Amino acid sequence: HPDWLNRIVEAWCKRPSAEEASEILVRINRYAPEVTPDPYIYQMILDTVSKEKKLQITRQQPRSQAKYSRERETTKQPRDDKRIRVTSAPTVRRERSHADHALTRSGPNVSQERSHSVHNNGSDHAPTTIFYNRRLRNLFMNSSTNGDPDKAEGLLNEMWELYDAGNLSVKPDTSSYNIVLKVIAKSGRRDSGERAEVLLRRMRDLHDAGDETVKPDLTSFTTCIAACASTGDNAAAERAESLFRLLHEMYEAGDATLKPDSFAYKSLLKTLSRAANYRLGDISESVLLKMHELHENGDVDVKPDTTSYNMVMKAISKSYGVDKTKRALRVESMLNTMEQQYASGNVSLKPNLQSYHLVIMAWSKCPRVPHSGDRTEYLLKRSETILQVKPGRKIYNAVILAHARSGAAEKAEKVLERLEHENHTSPDAMSYDMVIAAYARKGAPLRAEAMLNRMQKLYDAGNSSVKPNPFTYSKIALAWLNSKSDNAINNAIKYLEILKTFRGAVAKKEFESIYKNIMNVLYINSEDSPELDKLRERIEWVRIDKACSVSLSREGGEKVLNEKPKARLEERDTPQGEAVNTTTSTNDTTLTTSLS
Repeated sequence: HPDWLNRIVEAWCKRPSAEEASEILVRINRYAPEVTPDPYIYQMILDTVSKEKKLQITRQQPRSQAKYSRERETTKQPRDDKRIRVTSAPTVRRERSHADHALTRSGPNVSQERSHSVHNNGSDHAPTTIFYNRRLRNLFMNSSTNGDPDKAEGLLNEMWELYDAGNLSVKPDTSSYNIVLKVIAKSGRRDSGERAEVLLRRMRDLHDAGDETVKPDLTSFTTCIAACASTGDNAAAERAESLFRLLHEMYEAGDATLKPDSFAYKSLLKTLSRAANYRLGDISESVLLKMHELHENGDVDVKPDTTSYNMVMKAISKSYGVDKTKRALRVESMLNTMEQQYASGNVSLKPNLQSYHLVIMAWSKCPRVPHSGDRTEYLLKRSETILQVKPGRKIYNAVILAHARSGAAEKAEKVLERLEHENHTSPDAMSYDMVIAAYARKGAPLRAEAMLNRMQKLYDAGNSSVKPNPFTYSKIALAWLNSKSDNAINNAIKYLEILKTFRGAVAKKEFESIYKNIMNVLYINSEDSPELDKLRERIEWVRIDKACSVSLSREGGEKVLNEKPKARLEERDTPQGEAVNTTTSTNDTTLTTSLS
């Protein structure tokens, strides 16, 4: 296979050993003449021959001979120096013959200028388009998920600068632009779609001006459409839709090389599924129907599969402005179609766990629909029966969320208990938080605290994924406030004090939410009593302590904590300099705040 041949030759060139790499070509020509080596192979062999070898021979041979003579004069046996290679003239001629052999088999793809540079020991060889395309390809293959589009575009601009300076062998071609487009799409940046479209427009302008070497092909359009998915907004979806429409128009105009295939359609569906618009669900569904129509008419290049259906289901689920129940029914209808097609023998439409997760999440957004939670649990059992695999934590959490939103806290806890007894997976903090939130809506603080105790026990045993977080304590405080019990406010303030110790935007948001809820409960009752005054004063100082500890340094916080109470006491007409000690007892804790 040509790809295997590339890998083997590249391995010998990295050693480096141009002799062995060239021998591979001889063996391929002898035993497999039907395999045509890629020009990239010859470029690697030429680079291996011309790179630093002969220059090192020219510089190091006199020094090595002198070292050899000194060791002979001192009657020492000359030792082998692995760092210095003494190469004889026959070896140089043999290496030249390998280069000549590669150049002979490469045909017109390698210029005579390159051949002349190899015979001149590589001292003045000029880079070619193949050389730069290889650098771009290595940049794409070796880059991480985020890639480096700036470096790729810099290499492309460098090629144009060399070409404008007179090096005609380094002119960018369609492959050069396509590799840069792939690097941009791989980067996943917010401006990837816009940058890819600008690059594609440059290709079209050059081709319209008469440059046939940079004609945009199907890969160019498909990669540009895929780059739009990184943005994930409505503008990117419209950009991808217009690019696909242009691709289809150019194909219908007579360019058979631009016939959209399955990858082009799925790139469009992926971009549509990442945006949120009321009409994108209908558009993605029409694209899927078009794929079915083309495949049924004999187009083997376009065939819907599980990934296509999943992306359409995701786009429908995110279509805002449409009734949530209708969205859930449409998504479940598509899942039923996949199951029927798979049962009839269409293996490419076998549902996966993501398919069931999308349907369960769609029903979890319909808490007012009767038995929506039971419907998600039924879908969970269907996934186990059809797929013959155990669902993961992600699907279990979606079922727990559906029960929690519909108000069935006990059913949500039962699903959580099933998840706790699974061998292949385990619950995380989100699993427990959703059950706690369900009990908070019902005003059942003791059940919520029982869930917290289970979380804390698992965390103390070493399970860091169930560590209680600000959301956990916030919902337990809300559960106490909704319970309307006698000690509800005291217990809510206890958890507010725990929230005070957390840092970050999420902790601040939860703290402010519980603070406002407690203050609303306190000031609903307008009666003036010493007990209410103490509670109001206590909650105010907790909030001041939180603000000081977050916004100031340790030294500055201590200073303000000593100054702010004075200002507060002056507002309440308390004599300055008098110490006020407020002690409030709760169930298990005693908070003593000294104000001076």
